[in-house]
Amino acid sequence: MRQFIPIMLVLCLIFMSGCSEDNLTARKGSEFIGSWRSKVYSIEIKRNGDSFILVMLRGKEQPKEFPATLSGDVLHVSNGVGTVQFSHVKADDSLLTNGKRLTRQK
Repeated sequence: MRQFIPIMLVLCLIFMSGCSEDNLTARKGSEFIGSWRSKVYSIEIKRNGDSFILVMLRGKEQPKEFPATLSGDVLHVSNGVGTVQFSHVKADDSLLTNGKRLTRQK
């Protein structure tokens, strides 16, 4: 019995170290991953290593791909002319950009 308690303590510490906050929280930026739609266009955001790729679909046009990076809680998309910022709204699981709202496609 005397050895049982220290062994249990060690096992509990090992178990708890595997449940660190880094393992429990989603990977940074995962809230942006997925398909989104506005009234005019739809986008798909995919992970690309530590960065992202945004694919824009608009009507019958060819899909366009843009690189994106995460800075804080904002996704910055480089469109060749400048940078467009996307912010995730947790309350209704939508994206905001330039005054437009995109809804997640299920």
